[in-house]
Amino acid sequence: MTPNPKDFSDELLSVIQENENICNHIHLPLQSGSTAILKRMNRHYTKESYLSLLRKIKESLPDLGLTTDIIVGFPGETEEDFQDTLSVVREAQFDSAFTFQYSKRSELQLRSGKRWMKRLWRSVFRDYWILCENPPRSAKERILARSWRSLWKSEIRKRIC
Repeated sequence: MTPNPKDFSDELLSVIQENENICNHIHLPLQSGSTAILKRMNRHYTKESYLSLLRKIKESLPDLGLTTDIIVGFPGETEEDFQDTLSVVREAQFDSAFTFQYSKRSELQLRSGKRWMKRLWRSVFRDYWILCENPPRSAKERILARSWRSLWKSEIRKRIC
């Protein structure tokens, strides 16, 4: 499931909780952890509202698999904006993240930001690899728990039906 953070309602969360046939996985696009960058991207949520939503979701669905999308190098993104994104990644403990380099730029913007982008992109690979692609043990345990629970439920259904 891939809802927009601004559209993720309590009702949707209840539906996921109450229906065992819905996969316990949500893809919740972050895009950026910087409220200023989110506003410039025309996203209708803030870093704080995203984290608040995430806490509510994780409290309601403790075995949740969580993935996200992140865009880096948005025009005007500063080191502070990038660090805001990393802080959200650290707190969220995503199971995986799809990271993308912002690409819609004029030739002048590309030339002027080339050194910044190289440094930023190296940092992204280093930091996101550590934070997302090597999930903490608890995330692996959550994945295993989901797998075993699904297997257990399917076995019970076979025997009952």
